[in-house]
Amino acid sequence: MKHKENFITSSQIKKLVVNVMIGSLIGAAAIAVAAVLIGEFNDILGKALLTLIVVMIHALASLGFLDNKTKKTNPGELIIFTNTIFVLIVLSFVSSIFGIWELISGTVLTKLYATYFITAFAVSHGEILYKVTGLDKKIDKIIYSNFVLMFVVFALLLPVIWASDTADFPDLYYRLLSAAAIIDTTLTVLV
Repeated sequence: MKHKENFITSSQIKKLVVNVMIGSLIGAAAIAVAAVLIGEFNDILGKALLTLIVVMIHALASLGFLDNKTKKTNPGELIIFTNTIFVLIVLSFVSSIFGIWELISGTVLTKLYATYFITAFAVSHGEILYKVTGLDKKIDKIIYSNFVLMFVVFALLLPVIWASDTADFPDLYYRLLSAAAIIDTTLTVLV
């Protein structure tokens, strides 16, 4: 007796995302109609409309991401890279909603997005480098060294993002960060 797995397929996710986008558009229209009938566009209506816009933007980003990944199936690709980008889209959605409804401050939201940006950049950088591993042993050594330096740069940037307003980092810290970034960039160009 064969046991059928219950996994959500990519086409089911795409259909859900499209339905979310349609629902958001209908919701935005309903808010606009309510604002016209009430005669004013107050703060809550503004936040509700902005929430629906954020839902549509993130649904569209998810749809584009999923569509791109279903078309490109590369057996040499590490799934961690793909999953990280999708998780960042989801985190961006949650963070933006919390920011709109002022559940987190604008300062924290800015720091979160700076973290998402450097994470996305590092993951994209790592994915590009990973795709050329296995071609030459010398190049592989450079790539693995580059991975270490990418992690060092990432780890040094996080405190700057999160504690820069409360901590005063010594000049040496910034020099170390700059040197690691220069070496990382140089190794990437060498590869």
